[in-house]
Amino acid sequence: MKHLYLVMFFLLATTGAFAQPIWELGAFTGLSNYQGDLVQSTLPLFKEGKPALGLTGRFVYSYAWALRGNLMFGKISGNDSNYPDDPYRQRRDTKFESSLVELSVVAEWEPLGEWRYLSGRGFRKLVSPYVFTGLGFAIASPNVTYPTESTGSVAFQQAVELDKNANYFKGHPAIPFGFGVKADFAEYWYGSFEFGMRYAFTDYLDGVSQTGNPDRKDWYQFVGINIVHRLANTAKLRRW
Repeated sequence: MKHLYLVMFFLLATTGAFAQPIWELGAFTGLSNYQGDLVQSTLPLFKEGKPALGLTGRFVYSYAWALRGNLMFGKISGNDSNYPDDPYRQRRDTKFESSLVELSVVAEWEPLGEWRYLSGRGFRKLVSPYVFTGLGFAIASPNVTYPTESTGSVAFQQAVELDKNANYFKGHPAIPFGFGVKADFAEYWYGSFEFGMRYAFTDYLDGVSQTGNPDRKDWYQFVGINIVHRLANTAKLRRW
């Protein structure tokens, strides 16, 4: 028992030595967007961007590394009518809109973050880039509008029917990754501009697969601004 008390004391003392104020809370506002069968290029069509909101909580492990949880809300949409010069898309004449909810955890790396406190002058306002990646889970409920009249080949009409009658889960795992830039307003407040991609592991994020490219999965993005509050001074964090 005596040894147990010594171990417990050591753990508490060690924890206390590193128990600096390392929590941050923030809010996100920006746009959500989508890439998939109802978008022509590999780049997001920003005219289809929808308002998005989110909440973030960050556990700051060191000056450079943090673990962040995100709860994001947005919408995604796509429409073949955006491409009047594409005969196939005009024949397919499909559009969709969906709500989108994401819960994710990401690791965030800010390589220049230590200069915020280790410049030799105490706290220093900093503009600093960062990158992130992690794991997430997204829920989408696509509302798909198909053409009122079926046209085209028999194979095309069969593909339309397969999409209409497809049975797919509304929840999907996702891999978020992206980059951003932080800018300090004050010691306890900062903002960041962030762009994040999400690979969704499904071709039915938009409710369309067989009439598109069933071999390619869909993507979605969040782009916008985070406003974050440091709950206390982080000057004595680990360096790495």
